[in-house]
Amino acid sequence: STESKSQVERIEMLYQEGRLRDARLEVELRRRAQVQSSPEAVVDDDDVAAKWANENLANFGDELLSLLLLASQEAARLGQVEFSAEAVLLGFLASPGGIAVIRKALPHSLGDRDPVEIGRGAIEVVVQNEVLEAPSKQRGPDLPLTPTLRKMLEVVEAERARLGQDKATPAHLLLTLTGDYFAGGAVGALQELGVDPKQLRLVALASLGNFLASAQYDAEEWLLRRNTDSEAAALSRLVGQPMRGLGLAFATITDGLVERSVEAKLMLLAALAGEHLFLLGLPGTGKSLVARRLSKVCAGSFFERLLTRFSVPEEIFGPLSLQALEQDELRRKTRGYLPEADVAFIDEIFKANSSILNTLLMILNDRFFDNGELRTRVPLWCVVAASNELPDTDELDALYDRFLLRRCVRRISAEAITSFLRMALDKEEESEEVGPISIDSGGTAASALLSAASSAELRARARDVEFPEALLRVVSELREYLAEEAEPPYIVSDRRLGKAVRLIRVSAAAVGAPKVVEADLLLLRHMFWDRNPEQGELVAQWLFRRFLEDGFGQKAWTFLLEGLRKMLRTGLQGPALDAARRDLSTLRESATRALEAASRVAQDAPPQEQCAAVEGHDAALGRFFWLSADDRREMAVVGDRASQGAVALGELLVEASVLSKVANEEEAPRRQGLLAQVIGSQALSEVGGEAVRDEWGDPI
Repeated sequence: STESKSQVERIEMLYQEGRLRDARLEVELRRRAQVQSSPEAVVDDDDVAAKWANENLANFGDELLSLLLLASQEAARLGQVEFSAEAVLLGFLASPGGIAVIRKALPHSLGDRDPVEIGRGAIEVVVQNEVLEAPSKQRGPDLPLTPTLRKMLEVVEAERARLGQDKATPAHLLLTLTGDYFAGGAVGALQELGVDPKQLRLVALASLGNFLASAQYDAEEWLLRRNTDSEAAALSRLVGQPMRGLGLAFATITDGLVERSVEAKLMLLAALAGEHLFLLGLPGTGKSLVARRLSKVCAGSFFERLLTRFSVPEEIFGPLSLQALEQDELRRKTRGYLPEADVAFIDEIFKANSSILNTLLMILNDRFFDNGELRTRVPLWCVVAASNELPDTDELDALYDRFLLRRCVRRISAEAITSFLRMALDKEEESEEVGPISIDSGGTAASALLSAASSAELRARARDVEFPEALLRVVSELREYLAEEAEPPYIVSDRRLGKAVRLIRVSAAAVGAPKVVEADLLLLRHMFWDRNPEQGELVAQWLFRRFLEDGFGQKAWTFLLEGLRKMLRTGLQGPALDAARRDLSTLRESATRALEAASRVAQDAPPQEQCAAVEGHDAALGRFFWLSADDRREMAVVGDRASQGAVALGELLVEASVLSKVANEEEAPRRQGLLAQVIGSQALSEVGGEAVRDEWGDPI
């Protein structure tokens, strides 16, 4: 059966691997280095070693073999018991040819010392650390090759054949060392000194000089230049000057609180954007405590009221003026009430009755108050509302929609309950009495951290923040998904949609960012939910999937490239060849766009080192300040996956670029010979002349 055959193959592979481990490959390596001057030096006393050497070392040039022997001697000098892949670079830094190659990629800003000597010292540290890990092995006259080094030499031979050279050189070894498979180790030590392995690859390819090496060089140099420019652009997007006072305002609100950092951030963001925040939660979850702290950081007057079903308009908008009544006018005395407040907290807001509702709607949405015959603009710039329940009537839905930001306040988690209890024991219960606060009337320094003027100034600066078209399309697709595919469905109103993107732009401006990035859209989880707070989690998960774009089409591009390889193996000519060339060009353009998307997501995601904070201890003012600790961690994972996708797409584009350059070679025999090296197709001389083809150039 197929399974039995596969098992036999695995057993055979393990058997051969064991034989190679025991074979004296190091002896064959030395003999190959001596064969030019003394052909009789090759004695096949170890059939396994000789067979392996004939398959992999026969085409190694003198310079490469000498370099490997020199590396082995350097490893022995340092006390290494095996010839490892890490020690190979010692040969480069001990031979004139190797030094010349390495020096071209070493930085020149390492002080007065020779950069080659610094590099050699770093690699020797890596090799000596390996000695400490295996001190008990006995060393013979020739160091045995490690399995990793054996694999490396096999890859060197494969690189030589792929690039079409007669002899393997140190350049082929350098290409292998800097490949993804052998990343880290000694090359990693050089990388810590500022050596870019990709730059080493370019140096190696440039030294080879033939058609395929040049094509590979052009493709890798383009990719390196594109990635460098992309990283520079990403840095400019993520580095900025946060709004003054924002960090202190956050610390003031969260002082002494556990697991309430998200609520504090949303409250600050609502104030900065001139929007309103609704807090939903069971009694005793600290909604009122958090909301009242807005008065500690916002300049101006603060208004607070607890509504009941029996509340009357006078409690919110002020009593009727008796003096105005004497003049046959209906006006209210609004001083100290909502129409003259800068920030406000309204508890149990959905207890509002119809006599309060319409006036409250106009104040919240339009910032106007009708006082008798006079319509006046109110100074209100942010309201925080709280409730134990969601609205249960249609007439309250309009009021609910006025709160752009929504947050369900959960009970403290089991993981944080001990910290909460310790804090409760160590701190006196906070007074909840809050009076009017004003800078002019001697408010504290903290009360001046934010103001209506600074909020308006920030919103004006936010107009200069770029909101990319690609991200606007994501928001549009999310709205469509919520309406047509989500369960339960949620219709995002036009007003909410417009306010949401403006708030996201303000959030970017507040941390000094010049451009909105993917992670900023996660704030939509606090805006795009209605009756069920779990809809917010649905929004976040959809965004995470959307950011990854189903692998950025990587599987599709790989499938198309494989199809083109198969077509080109047949020796296409005429219209069929022209079509293959066009398809390669189209594939490269599409894959390049996918690479740009993957790179953008990877570079604009939070780095892992910024994701260690737990909720309640994440006050650092970074680019991703507004995200919760959990969202930062999730987005970092998305960034890592996007980075992997970008690497894979880059490799695919390099291969497609080389294949395209070969396919565009006009001389048919030369083209077929190059294709034979790149993808294994047969040259015309090997198939006995011209094949019979149809009118499109396909073989019959």
